[in-house]
Order: sequence, then C-alpha cells, then structure tokens
Amino acid sequence: DGDVITLGIDFIQALDMFDGAGKIPCSMGIDTWAVDFVLLDEAGQRIGDAVAYRDERTEGIREALEKECGLTFAEHYARTGIQYQPFNTVYQLMALKKEHPEQLAAARTFLMVPDYLNYLLCGVAANEYTNASTTALVGADSKDWDDVLLQRLGLPRGIFQPIKTAGTVLGHLTPAVQAEVGFDAEVILPATHDTGSAFLAVPARDEFAAYLSSGTWSLLGVENPRAITDPESCAANFTNEGGYETAVESVALDMIHREKSPFYVQLDGKELPHFLHRRKFEQAESGWYYSQRLKSVQIKYPNPKHDHEVLV
Repeated sequence: DGDVITLGIDFIQALDMFDGAGKIPCSMGIDTWAVDFVLLDEAGQRIGDAVAYRDERTEGIREALEKECGLTFAEHYARTGIQYQPFNTVYQLMALKKEHPEQLAAARTFLMVPDYLNYLLCGVAANEYTNASTTALVGADSKDWDDVLLQRLGLPRGIFQPIKTAGTVLGHLTPAVQAEVGFDAEVILPATHDTGSAFLAVPARDEFAAYLSSGTWSLLGVENPRAITDPESCAANFTNEGGYETAVESVALDMIHREKSPFYVQLDGKELPHFLHRRKFEQAESGWYYSQRLKSVQIKYPNPKHDHEVLV
C-alpha cells in the first residue's frame, strides 16, 4: 500500500519539475501494470491496503469458485476470455471477500491502480477498458462489466464504475494539485494497461503483425478484432486482454495538389474509386475527387483501424 501512495506522491512531485523547466504539458494520463486495485469509501478515502498481485492470498480461490459457486474455469473463460492466472483481480476480490468482508461492505468505488492514480490527479473516478479487461469480470463481447458473473460471485455491482475507453478526457488537475505543481492540464485516459499502450506504440503495417512486449515478463500476441473464447483457446490458456479501439469510423483527407489531378489514389496497395463529380463523391463511402477550384485531392475511406498507407 505504501508503494501506491509513494507512486502518487512521486508523480505529482515529478510534475513540479515541468514548471521549473518551463515546459508545461497540455495533457497527461497514467498507465501501470494490471490486475491490482484500490477500494474507496463513501468519502473517497482508501480502504485497507492495496495488495500486490504476488501475494499468496489467492491460493485455492479458483477451486473454491468451482466448488462453492459452480463456476468452472471453462464457463468463466467463455464469458471473459481471460486466461487463468492465480493473481487475476477476480481471485483477489474473492480472497478479500473471504478474509475482510467488511472492506467490501464499506466500499463505494473500485479502481484499478492507474485509475486510482488518475483519480488523485483530477478527482474523477473511472474504470478504463484495457485494465478492466484483466479483472476477468468484463464480458469478452460486451466489453462491459458482466452483471451475471458479478451477481453469481456475490460482488457488489455498485462499486464498479462505468467503463471508459482510452482517449476519454476525465477532467483537469484538482485545485490542490494545481497549487502544488504550478499549472493546470487535462487528464486523459491512455490505454491504462501498460501492455495495451505498448502494443499501440508498435508501428505495425497490417493486421498480421505479431507483438512481443517485455517487462516483468514477455507477452507475445496479436491484435484481433474480437475475442477468441472457444474451447481450444481455453485449453491453450490464451488470454484476450482489451486493447485500444479508436472511435473514428471514417477518414477524410484534403491534400494540396496544385499541378494536376493525380492518376490514382491507393489505400494499402488497392486503388480507391475516382469520382469526376463532387456530388457522387460525397454520396460514396470511399473514393477520391480532384477539386479544380481548390487544387486539392479529397480522399475518404472507412478507417482500417490499423496503421495504413495512402499513396497519391
């Protein structure tokens, strides 16, 4: 628990260095490791200790869930797509429920570690999707808290915050933090699971790329458009952790091209349809149009949602 407190203090102290250096950030956000959490009471104060995932309190919890709740791992995996690891948040919460039920009873807010650190910055409590997915309490398809699972496990639904996606603006630094660091900035959610942010930073050129992220351990994987939760994936103990998903559904480009109309426009090696009439271009889902008046190429297409190349 002291480490979580120290992280918050150290981060705020680090922000003070920006002001001294004359470099003021416009926005910020925090990502960390996954699975560990903090509980807050009605006054927004921490309840108990933030226990590290290496603690042995979760030993035997998986077996207890099957025996006492009738929840087999196969069923659990089919709902959430998260591999078995003894330190998963769900097992930590069930261990806490067994050892300190009074803490869960007093809790009003559940925050993952980066959620808590962002909360210290701006005072807004939110659960970000990439980290929430590692709890094994979020539906693989719904990408929201699994109410059926929570009820079955006897966990208080009210403590879990609405899930927010990376890119969400939480707010500004609290007045107290502003007074300490000497400036204000927006707090924006990144992919708060460090692996999610690492995968996002990889300059993959297509959907077939594989990733190797090395930190505490090495994680090898790919980005899939949807979770794979079939029995074969369960037996192999693959995991389906949430990643960043942009809300942008289409891309529009306006490129100055003063000489003349280009011969073609390609998206990832495939030619986009060329429209000679602006109205038809506007009605189309994708394609390109050359404006003689503006001397520019106007291009639009559905967002591939991966790194891609446009050739004019």
